[in-house]
Amino acid sequence: MLGRSGAGMYLPPMPEPVPRRSRVLDAWSVALVVVGAAAFVWTYVQMEGLRNAVHDPEAPLFAGYVRFVRLTRLSYVGLGLVGLGLLVGIGAALHARRAARRGTSK
Repeated sequence: MLGRSGAGMYLPPMPEPVPRRSRVLDAWSVALVVVGAAAFVWTYVQMEGLRNAVHDPEAPLFAGYVRFVRLTRLSYVGLGLVGLGLLVGIGAALHARRAARRGTSK
């Protein structure tokens, strides 16, 4: 009578325990996605401010362009961190699945 309690009620099977390493990888994945998204959003807001800025004749030559290039590179870094976080998350899921198949819970 697997899956039944003493009172005859159905109890769903317990899932395999997830390895600690998979949980750590999940935490890193979430952290990378959050940091990358925050960098991208912050860069977007700064670029909007740059777009709406009033021209300053006292500013150094190409100051706005240099700031734009730096912000563009930071946005690429943010997108890269989000992508890396997704890859780490997929790797953690595959690791947990392989560990569950082996029956190890380290």
